[in-house]
This record gives sequence, C-alpha cells and structure tokens, in this order.
Amino acid sequence: MSQHLVLSFIGEDRPGIVERLSDTIARHHGNWLESRMAHLADKFAGILTVTVPLEHQESLVNALRNFEQLGLRVTVEMAKQNVTEGSTLSLSVVGNDRPGIVKEVSQVLHSLMVNVKESHHHL
Repeated sequence: MSQHLVLSFIGEDRPGIVERLSDTIARHHGNWLESRMAHLADKFAGILTVTVPLEHQESLVNALRNFEQLGLRVTVEMAKQNVTEGSTLSLSVVGNDRPGIVKEVSQVLHSLMVNVKESHHHL
C-alpha cells in the first residue's frame, strides 16, 4: 500500500534543485506523479504529488525536510486517496488587470460552490 503526498517548496532558484528533489524521491522509492513549477520574482516555487510505499514514507519525508539546509523550504501534506470528484471544466478569464480582480473571480466561483483545482495568472 502507498501514500499520496502533496509537496510544496520555495527557495532561491539555482541549477540542480529539481534533479536533487527527483533523486531524493527516487532513492526513497517514491514516484513523482505531477508537478507545477515556476520562477516567481526571484524565487523558485513548486507543488508536486508523489506516491510512496508506506514503509518508506517517514524516511522520504525526513529527507525532504533536509532540503532546508539548501535554502529550500519544503512542506509535506498527506493526501486523501479516495476523493470524490464532480464534473471538471476549464475556464478562461481575459481582461484588463486591476487590483482585486482575482478576489472578485474567486468570490463568484465560491458562490457557485466551484472548487478551483488549478489556476494560472498572467500579466
């Protein structure tokens, strides 16, 4: 049996971060499923999902926490594996940028009981 983990990380952008993360996950028998990464301002940030056999979960989590020594903050959350899903749709909103636009859109989606699974904002 395995556990799904959701990892988020942020730190100084430098070559080799993704390689070190993937190597650590593989050495602890984890499987990197999907990820989103970006260079934001002067930081490198990302979120990814991993599965790991239960017997290797603790050692993987401990190894990921050691990335603090490299200046990369890593947070680990256990994910529920049997999440009920509804319909999925893709929505694009295009308009002039102004303060509060993301808040306005998210309020409308919340009022409609829409769960946002992924969001991309471009200026």
